[in-house]
Amino acid sequence: MHGANSDNRNINYAVALLEATAKRYDFEDEKDPANLPTKYNLTRKYYLLAFNWADTDKGKAALLTEQMGFLNYVIRRFGSEDASAAPTFFAKLPAQANDHLEKAILFYDRLATPAIQAQDGRDQGFEDRNVYLQGMHRLWDSSAKLAIILADHYRRNRGRRRRRRAVVL
Repeated sequence: MHGANSDNRNINYAVALLEATAKRYDFEDEKDPANLPTKYNLTRKYYLLAFNWADTDKGKAALLTEQMGFLNYVIRRFGSEDASAAPTFFAKLPAQANDHLEKAILFYDRLATPAIQAQDGRDQGFEDRNVYLQGMHRLWDSSAKLAIILADHYRRNRGRRRRRRAVVL
């Protein structure tokens, strides 16, 4: 309830984040493609609960960071040769991840304003300058990684579509 991923002693947030993390591990360990959509939805549900229950922007920034890490993993998993697992359910995930990325960048921009920087994010729930900078760095880093994964995903799929058209012709 204290630290980089905390929401300053908010018990509901902490429980939802712990549950989301446990569900994420269940999803990552799942081998049966039929169970993946359910496990993905459970993970997403708890991430959304934690985000909605966050009392501070610090907690919301931590949640956006965690969610982008999860989306990064899922897109890499289904963008690989193992993409046969539940492809129809996850077909729109890159577009959803793109929307999530936009939301995170706008959130980062709001937290990076000079007024917030001047007070080290204290009004947004950050305890001190180090915690503020750590949270901002993690948010930016996860945004950059997701953007790279999305760019790679779209580049790879663009090539697949071209090959399919050439075969049809």
